[in-house]
Amino acid sequence: MGKVVTKKALKNVHFLPFQPYDDIAHVFSVSVVGLGIPDSRSGVCVPTDDKRALVAAISDMINNEKLTHQYATNGRRYVVEELSRASGTLQYVRCIADTVAGSSSKVKS
Repeated sequence: MGKVVTKKALKNVHFLPFQPYDDIAHVFSVSVVGLGIPDSRSGVCVPTDDKRALVAAISDMINNEKLTHQYATNGRRYVVEELSRASGTLQYVRCIADTVAGSSSKVKS
């Protein structure tokens, strides 16, 4: 992909290196199109070796601003609700509580 961007001198496509976990919410918040997260309805997944599917997916987003906006909204919502530090902490606390509850019920039996 990087070669295509260079060859076509595309000025509106940028590839970012891996980002620190603490910066992920910010990266997603400023992205128009990004990685589609499974179950988030935030993009389209295409097979890695299917260039035509990738071109078709990008074309669909270019030609359907409403769809692209919905993907962005869904992605941001998913990041805030599922990947933020607060939601991660809450999931961790629930996991510990479930584990403790499961252990104590086994002890009582």
